[in-house]
Amino acid sequence: MEEIIYRKSNKDDLPQILAMMEAFDLNAANIIDDGFLVAAQDRRVLGCARITEIGDGNIELSSVAVVEGFRKKGIGGKLIQMLFAQEKRRPIYLMCRRRNQKFYEEQGFKEMQDDLLPALYRDMVEKIISKERAINGDGLAMIKE
Repeated sequence: MEEIIYRKSNKDDLPQILAMMEAFDLNAANIIDDGFLVAAQDRRVLGCARITEIGDGNIELSSVAVVEGFRKKGIGGKLIQMLFAQEKRRPIYLMCRRRNQKFYEEQGFKEMQDDLLPALYRDMVEKIISKERAINGDGLAMIKE
């Protein structure tokens, strides 16, 4: 089996990244071909993550996904830790599903109240998160300081 390589994404990765975003019901807004760190084996993208600007100098960890069959093998955590090593600004915000809370806590995030999010980010999140997810209480705001 080929070694897993961690690298910056390229335009050839975009269809696989978009497929992961769709499969995991993640926000695919503003996806550009070179904005991700990916875990790849040969030409197959196994996982991806990115840090994006959210306005007023704030940043978020977003679009974290690992394909079925490769989860629980440390790929997602390694992608996140590599991004943290590249990006020194803090805090880093995150919106995730409650079922993923433990994973993100293991990466150094803490739960925070939605009303403490930066205003521009809070407004963006309210537009992106579906009413159903909000009603079910599935959305969770987190921060890494």
